[in-house]
Amino acid sequence: MPPLHITQARAPFRQPSFVTPAKLIGVPTRGGENALPKSVWNGRTGWVAFELSMTKEESDLQTIRVESGLVAFFDILGFRKMLSANEVEESLRIVNTCMLEGLAETERMHSSQLKIQTFVISDSILVVLPDLTVAGVSVFTSFCDLFLFGLLVDGLPARGAIAAGKFCIQTNSNQIILAGQPIIDAHELADSLEIAACALTSSAESKVLQHLTTGTFKIYDTPIKGGSTQLHLLKYTPELPREQMIRCFKKHNKHLDSKAIIKLNNTIEFMKKCGELKP
Repeated sequence: MPPLHITQARAPFRQPSFVTPAKLIGVPTRGGENALPKSVWNGRTGWVAFELSMTKEESDLQTIRVESGLVAFFDILGFRKMLSANEVEESLRIVNTCMLEGLAETERMHSSQLKIQTFVISDSILVVLPDLTVAGVSVFTSFCDLFLFGLLVDGLPARGAIAAGKFCIQTNSNQIILAGQPIIDAHELADSLEIAACALTSSAESKVLQHLTTGTFKIYDTPIKGGSTQLHLLKYTPELPREQMIRCFKKHNKHLDSKAIIKLNNTIEFMKKCGELKP
């Protein structure tokens, strides 16, 4: 006989959304078990009895899969101004194109079967890879480098951060779950940057740098809200002259206010330190 699951609740009782009431089995009553209703509620004791009957997707949601790996959070600068001057379809087309080109180039460079996942919510992009091996770190940082530069060239400069640790990413037809300390760490660090660049969180430094060759990141006195701090930033490698940098920040009919000009100048100064900016 299948086990009967009993849940205690207090009135008013609200049946959990993942529960489908089913006929109780093995509870003696005058009419026999076939006469039982699909659910039973006793207002005096506050007991309700039912059988759990969940779909596969509902069952999957009850099993939390925690993985260890890398997370990157990117915030597109000036996205609100871009939306006010352009159609949302055009803005998303540029973001999607940069992601697809970055993924394709990363796969070509590394010939890896590792699958990077990306999630876009307006001007925010989350990138995840549940892998902390040498190959995983190499593939992930390569993609972040290509994606960041691709966004910049296409007129969507972004600030971002890479974190490492345990997280949960679950998706189904009507729900997405994104949770974990690395996601919070990456978001908070990215949001603090006053520069279009990608930084490593403290949680990621030991896990990432040991697997990479010298020169992928540069220690830099990074401008942040309220001051500056020493961070490892992904180095910009392609050469961009100053005038092109200004055009990148102004592209798509964006107006540069004082805050945007500060981020532009900070980014130009960092590119100079990387030795990649033409005079």
